[in-house]
Amino acid sequence: MTKREVASLGLKLLGVYALVTTLWVIPVLAGFVPKLSRTGNDADEYWLIVAGWVLQFGASLVAGFVLIRYSDRLAAKMVTGESAASPQPLATSGREWQAIAFSVLGLFLIATGFPRLAGVAAQLIQLKAKFGPDFKHMIPQGVWIGGIVPCVQIVLGGIFFFKARALVAWWDRSQQPVT
Repeated sequence: MTKREVASLGLKLLGVYALVTTLWVIPVLAGFVPKLSRTGNDADEYWLIVAGWVLQFGASLVAGFVLIRYSDRLAAKMVTGESAASPQPLATSGREWQAIAFSVLGLFLIATGFPRLAGVAAQLIQLKAKFGPDFKHMIPQGVWIGGIVPCVQIVLGGIFFFKARALVAWWDRSQQPVT
């Protein structure tokens, strides 16, 4: 097994994880199906709630499928100095393992951050539908905090993925004894 294959396997496992974590949404959506046939003011609210769940569900599904489908391409970005024509043996240094781990962790943060961000977007859409143009004044503080967290998570995930080798080098330097 080469370094690229190990990285690709890690990404595929992450994609399967993203798909499996979406399964909890299915019974929630099934519980709302009888309520969708209602008419009146409640009907719009139920449709918005279901749309929010579907948005989160879709974001998780897309993340899982992208990680599985493009794992080889993403692994090629994670592992340098190895091409499909000249694979390197698995004997890698600790620094290379750390870089692969940082990259996979970064994609994990991104893959779990986007569904959370989709959920916050759904909450904002629900508030706008309920309160109209003045919804900005009605947004609870928790929604703003709930929106900041996935944004930070996505940014950190991008840093971990794209700058994994630099993070490993920084970590090594920070562990050197001060003289």
